[in-house]
Amino acid sequence: MERSLGNGGIFALATFGFALALFGFQEVVTPPVAIGATLNALVVAGVMEVVGGLFMLIAGEGYLAGVIVTFGSLLIGFYLLVTGHPSPHLSTTKAIGSYELWWTVPVAYMWLPALWRVRRSPRLYLPISVAFCTLLAMLICAGSSNFFDIPWLARAAGWCAFGSAAVIWYIGYEFSESGAPPLVRSGVGGSR
Repeated sequence: MERSLGNGGIFALATFGFALALFGFQEVVTPPVAIGATLNALVVAGVMEVVGGLFMLIAGEGYLAGVIVTFGSLLIGFYLLVTGHPSPHLSTTKAIGSYELWWTVPVAYMWLPALWRVRRSPRLYLPISVAFCTLLAMLICAGSSNFFDIPWLARAAGWCAFGSAAVIWYIGYEFSESGAPPLVRSGVGGSR
């Protein structure tokens, strides 16, 4: 009898979507009120993504597990940048904006494999591509808002975060419905 670790993608994506939804809420609805909840969600989602991604790697998933671990690391790093410095000159809005803007580079290149595979398997890769698109737009808007001091882009980043959360929760739903990551289940993206 084969023993299963379960699907770490379910809790990784659920918590990532939660953090994105809170970020969107903070930027669109009530900026000062939701900051504490958003920061807490960032660190919880970051840890859950790293753990969930490692579970997926053990289960044989390569691409999506790597993406999830990378985003978990992004969230943990962002949390540490915003909260971890006793010196206020290290956590400036320019530093935060720079962090967000430079993260567009790995997000863009991690998006490419999903884009290349959309035509072959749209049910699997279209939601992943949409998630990357909205995440990239969110990072560009949030980073530009912080780095270049363009306040209205923070609201645009919030709307992108809401869109990202919805798509990521959909992907997580697909994981929970099927019992396996769609890429591993189809034999398309895993190392099997």
